[in-house]
Amino acid sequence: MRKYLLITLCTLGMLSVQAQSRAGLKLAPNLSFNRIDSNSDTLQLSPAGSGGRFIFGPVLDFELGTTDNYFTTGILFANQRVGLEADIPESGTRLREVYTLQYLQFPTTFTFLTDEIALDKRLYFEVGSIFGVKINEKDKSPEQMLIRKFNTFNLSAVLGAGLEITMGTSTTMSLGLVYYRGLGDVVSTQTPTDAPISIKNDQLSLDFTVRF
Repeated sequence: MRKYLLITLCTLGMLSVQAQSRAGLKLAPNLSFNRIDSNSDTLQLSPAGSGGRFIFGPVLDFELGTTDNYFTTGILFANQRVGLEADIPESGTRLREVYTLQYLQFPTTFTFLTDEIALDKRLYFEVGSIFGVKINEKDKSPEQMLIRKFNTFNLSAVLGAGLEITMGTSTTMSLGLVYYRGLGDVVSTQTPTDAPISIKNDQLSLDFTVRF
């Protein structure tokens, strides 16, 4: 895995130099939660709260004709939390399951910058999607009951906004709020029930990025 990550980082670096675009490093603590959909008649399912996670990795901005519009990509390491509670009316019992999923994510977003709203300060808006490849999953429940396995791939929509500050001739710092809305079901295999369980992950992130 380290070998492939190093190759990817070197490739992104060469592309950045050739395209004369901006390279950066992102750190994004976030709140991870999920949505649950099921038509089960025997289980009453609901999300089991939320939890703090993080996203970290290099990003690249490629100019789109002007210096105020960019296509943004990169390779990010991300944690996501999956939690569910199941009430079983017939027996009066409740099940609680919590999992941590780890992904390598590849964003494909568009970043738009406004004119300066103050000295060396501009607003930015980001919209697009992010594709994830699961590299690990951890079960934090004492017993694995309903969810047995998660899908390898995941896709989320991205919508964000924030402030970019120019720190020097080629260095900027941006701070923004980003919402990642899960588009795909993360459940691959479940314990047989009277209806399938669909879970989609969301994240509300405080994105901090330094570009140079």
